[in-house]
Amino acid sequence: MISGCGGSHKKDAKTKAPSPTSATPSPVPTFNRSQVNAALLKADDIRSGIKQIPVVLDQVRENKLPLCSLTGMKLPGTPQLITRQFTNKVLGKDQFQYTQLVALYADAGAASAAFSTVTQALGKCPAKHHAPPRQLANNRTVLAHDDTWKSSNTAIGQWPHVQAIEQQTVSPDATKYNAYHFIYDYAWRGNLMFASVYVQRTAPKDSTAPIIQQASGILQKQLGKFG
Repeated sequence: MISGCGGSHKKDAKTKAPSPTSATPSPVPTFNRSQVNAALLKADDIRSGIKQIPVVLDQVRENKLPLCSLTGMKLPGTPQLITRQFTNKVLGKDQFQYTQLVALYADAGAASAAFSTVTQALGKCPAKHHAPPRQLANNRTVLAHDDTWKSSNTAIGQWPHVQAIEQQTVSPDATKYNAYHFIYDYAWRGNLMFASVYVQRTAPKDSTAPIIQQASGILQKQLGKFG
């Protein structure tokens, strides 16, 4: 029976607000070589009309991490390295190259320390630099060029990440499309460190925005595959 108004009744007890709880951090992943190989993008996932080739980018071919102005550094420690390179058959404005280097360390601590060493090295790259011509293997020559370089730290999900943008400009007497745009990406998570170099040519005054967007899209797709 429901009682009417006017009777004595106890004061309702106050409801205690639940205490806030912090989000549980995701466990640090440990990748193995089979997992990495299964997660690597296929050629068509990267860009249509390209194919995988033996690695010819000198730094990566020598198992070094690519840095500014076609230099490289040996990674600290003894990681397992997986390297790949892709290209198309087009010359000139739409000429394209994309190179990946994956370094698998024994544990997350070693990979973290390596990434810290890499970021320190990137910080030493000059904003502007003139590089003289030099001879490479297989009778190849790097033309004299002027470099501009800038980098930024922008985490992608749970991946600490550095992106560097470099433009190498050779003499217009050498080629019509004499601006070479290098998009370098470096990322780390768990025991894995990832690096890539996206290269495309344009005329000097062409916008680099589409190139940066394309490189960033490939990177996000690739890191997403690693989980």
